[in-house]
Amino acid sequence: MDAMSPFSPIRHGVLMKPRKMGATAIAENIAAYWVDANPTALEYTTATDELAQDWSTKRWEHVVDSLGFRHKLVAQTIAKSRRTGDTVFKKEYMGGYFDIISHFSMAARRAGDYRVQINDEIDGGAPTLSSGEGRWLEVLHGHVTSWGERAKIFDFSSPTTTELSEINRECNLGDYRKYLVPCPHCAARAPTLISLPGQPTSEYTKESGYQELVDIDDSAAYGIKGVFTAGDLVRAVYVCQYCSAEIHNHQKKDMLSRGHWEATKKSSDPSMASWQIGALYAPVGMISWTAYFRERQAAMNDPELMRTFQNIRRGLPFAETGARPDLRKVIALRGSYAQKEVQPGVLLLTAFVDVQRGRDPPKDGKDERRPDELPRLEMEVLGHGRGYRTWSIDYQVFHDPDPGGPGINDPFAGAWEAMDTWARNGGLAYKRADGATFYPVILLIDSGFRPETVSAFCGRWKSTYPSKGMPTIVADPDRRERGDIPGTAYKRWRVGSTGDVTQPLYEINTQWYKARLYNKLGTIMRQPTTPQPSGFQDFPRDYLDEYFAQLTAEEQLTDGSFKAVRTRNEALDCRVGNMAAEDIYRMGRVEAERKRAIARGATQRQAEEVVNSTYIFDLVERAIPGGCRLPGCRICSSQKT
Repeated sequence: MDAMSPFSPIRHGVLMKPRKMGATAIAENIAAYWVDANPTALEYTTATDELAQDWSTKRWEHVVDSLGFRHKLVAQTIAKSRRTGDTVFKKEYMGGYFDIISHFSMAARRAGDYRVQINDEIDGGAPTLSSGEGRWLEVLHGHVTSWGERAKIFDFSSPTTTELSEINRECNLGDYRKYLVPCPHCAARAPTLISLPGQPTSEYTKESGYQELVDIDDSAAYGIKGVFTAGDLVRAVYVCQYCSAEIHNHQKKDMLSRGHWEATKKSSDPSMASWQIGALYAPVGMISWTAYFRERQAAMNDPELMRTFQNIRRGLPFAETGARPDLRKVIALRGSYAQKEVQPGVLLLTAFVDVQRGRDPPKDGKDERRPDELPRLEMEVLGHGRGYRTWSIDYQVFHDPDPGGPGINDPFAGAWEAMDTWARNGGLAYKRADGATFYPVILLIDSGFRPETVSAFCGRWKSTYPSKGMPTIVADPDRRERGDIPGTAYKRWRVGSTGDVTQPLYEINTQWYKARLYNKLGTIMRQPTTPQPSGFQDFPRDYLDEYFAQLTAEEQLTDGSFKAVRTRNEALDCRVGNMAAEDIYRMGRVEAERKRAIARGATQRQAEEVVNSTYIFDLVERAIPGGCRLPGCRICSSQKT
């Protein structure tokens, strides 16, 4: 807040932080100062129109009333015979105006004229504009150009990944300040530390016991540590870097009040400052060290939870592991079970069909195309369990029996008929060792090449839908969409606009699912004991090396996108489609059960309880032949209640 005052030489401030650390309150105070005490032209931006409206109505209105300057808001603009200068997205007052917009709105792209700009959740969308105008954040920053050295910009957000995070890129352009606090034991004897804002104090830090609160490896002698009794976490403490004394959570209050910011590098611009802080600094009464440590322990066993923990607790970007999983390590993931065997732990099956066009036949002469060059359908059946564990169950390839036939062009002949005949002869029925039979609960077919043919075939099978892979999917505010990837405006999948409500087209964010798969393949190895960890990917013992080569056929680039490093990648496409299919099925079941509960008169809270129990019991019924057999269980046919 000091840096954003007119008396500070800092023109551009950047804060990279975790969730719920008071950054929005800082932004409110900055805005309130420039509206009330020093009126000027002001702009506040956030990720979506919905967030902008929520901030305006639920946060800003209370700021105005609590500070008592509502009388200064004067609607001066008149349009169509009514005053429009005091609306949800526009405030006017003597000496200036205040616009509240979303990052990707037309208002954000057009030229503006503001002295002060506050940009919230800047990692909530793609770094670049789809219109070809470059980085949207640079376009926004252009709104203050006319104010020169008197302009003020404050950007803040929790980060996403190292490749895509704008807040991380900006923070590294600044001086990357860290907040140092005194140890209540060894620093209690030191004199009070006095330093100017931004001035390095490294020479004094060690002698005074001042240090950054860090979350590092448990093998380190200092940092956040858990105290256990009989294997159960009792509390977490912080061990001092210098005197090794234990610091308790309640002692943070005094530590925070005596702390100071210290620059760790030279800024690329003397008028630019950046700050980074994590949830270990959360004030007493918010997230405690014990709660923090417990969340970290849970995240250590789940790559997806670790991604979230890194972003919203540590306030740091998540680094994707490796550009491409090591093929030898992925081949080593082969298990001891045979293809087509459903393993214990599998709760449901999904299937995905990749449509391959193949190579065109020669116009004259003998057709000598190899099987992998012919038009074909490739299908993987995938088993899903708790904790995002998966088991590849089956992999099939279907060709047209007649080399001169329609191939994949006719949904009632060729390769399509071959796949249909195989399925009707029991091909999609998979058994577990105890006799339980599993069928895919949902099947997706790639329609990128033959959409009409795929749509016609989907009408032949139950729970079968066309799909389309897309590099990324940004939530469309015109369709009232919201991002479902934490901290971003991206969606994992969505229903495309086909106009056919009976047969939806599912669009899949292939980049997100590939990154998720590669993270698991590159980090979660087989353990000598069972059960295997969350996220482990298992494969039959009889899969050939070619399958694994296809599974790792693409390389992840620094911008998060993927490029092919070998010709065939069908196994990767099938796996991505199956991961999306499980997501689609699960969310579809949850939403259907929620609507049924509300239709029966349930409240929203009761509906959520019904959703949870229905989905869980449905999986139990599939996992245990004949139901769970618990007395009074509502899903067992013999004891309905």
